[in-house]
Amino acid sequence: LIYLTSFLIFFSLFIWSCLRISTPKRNGLEEKFYLESPKFVPLVRLLILIDHWLQINFSIRLLGLHKKSILKQAELTFNESEEFFGSAENTIKGLQIFLGEAQQSQLSFVGHHLINDYLTNLVLSRKHLANYFKNNRSILNTEIKRPIFILGFPRTGSTLLYNLLALDTRSRAPKFWEMSHFSPPTLQPPTKEQSLNNQHPRFLGALNGLKQIDFAAPDMMRELNKSHPTSADGFEEELLILFQSMILQLSLPLAGSNYEKWFFEANKPEAYLYLRRYLQYLQDGWLPESHWVLKAPIHSLYLASLMQHFPNAQFIVTHRHPYSAVPSACRLLLSQPIFTFHNKTYDKRILGKQQLEMLRLMAERLINIRDTLPKEVEKQQFFDISYSKVMKDPISVMKSIYSHLNLSWPQNFEQKIQNYLLENPQGKHGRASYSLEEYGLNNIEVDRDFAEYIKRYC
Repeated sequence: LIYLTSFLIFFSLFIWSCLRISTPKRNGLEEKFYLESPKFVPLVRLLILIDHWLQINFSIRLLGLHKKSILKQAELTFNESEEFFGSAENTIKGLQIFLGEAQQSQLSFVGHHLINDYLTNLVLSRKHLANYFKNNRSILNTEIKRPIFILGFPRTGSTLLYNLLALDTRSRAPKFWEMSHFSPPTLQPPTKEQSLNNQHPRFLGALNGLKQIDFAAPDMMRELNKSHPTSADGFEEELLILFQSMILQLSLPLAGSNYEKWFFEANKPEAYLYLRRYLQYLQDGWLPESHWVLKAPIHSLYLASLMQHFPNAQFIVTHRHPYSAVPSACRLLLSQPIFTFHNKTYDKRILGKQQLEMLRLMAERLINIRDTLPKEVEKQQFFDISYSKVMKDPISVMKSIYSHLNLSWPQNFEQKIQNYLLENPQGKHGRASYSLEEYGLNNIEVDRDFAEYIKRYC
């Protein structure tokens, strides 16, 4: 009885202390800027509490970041694959900075687990892709068939446009499972039939991965889907491929100022050589009849490097007023990192400044590069579309795109588009609210940083 009573007292004190350290107290004006921890299944929640209690009281963790092992594996893998992917120096540098600056004190048990698993799989993906090229060197010189990239600010209707363009059966757009980690490490690229019908072994690997996330943190996919519907069989941004070059856009809130500086640097040719190699790999299984449809707003940040490795590319640029685009981008970026931080330890104002600067650089680089091109070349390569037009009349927008790109309009294409729009109305997965003020920003800052962009496109 004495032992039982002592255990219950200790356990009660332990839970009480865990709950106390999980909710830092601040004044009302400050409190609104700090992220509240979402729901986890009971076992995961208990692990988070124990880990945090050990961290506060004994400066130890149930699970730490596996910095040394991840870096060692990355250096070995990246250096061995330079024959195919070019110099690995800058990619390794990005990984070193990210791991060195990851907000360990704020990251929870789940945060450490996700980062360890995430980075390990990214490194392994590069290794598996290099192994494919070792046995298939003949494809290193193949051209990517007419790549058409959608870029511009995030949260500008580009996802809707991407899915509509992907309805053209003569084109090819990569799916989530085709770009996610090589799990299982099946090297053969999917054939057209396997891709369209999701019959490749990697599809099940990606599907099971998303199911595991949904089980451990039921709200995670729900929150993400409000801003960016995600599924294993859905068409997805090739940002997933750039992750493998340490372009960790969705993990920006987890890193510090030095990784942010590295991330914002314009020159990333090694990342776009890797993107070209990955598309060569996919194309070896299925060459589209007409063209590739590709999309990632982050390309706006590295447009010069993209154009260097895809000189025949054409670009659809989506636009939206920064008053809406900036806070909406912030909201999207929080949908995943929110699950990695301890309760109310992350200040959303940090993300606000980060995203304001990122979109400012996107606007600046888009304008500067386009201004350097001969007028006729710029007109041929770039086509601008506003968010309001995409949302108001997507079919007319699609017809204008096909006209500009000199693509014939497929039979029954308009009916396909209408069917997709009926099955996928805006807000199907719920709506995410956002405002500049929520992230410590205001209209004056936006007007100052985006004056030329607003003048040209808004």
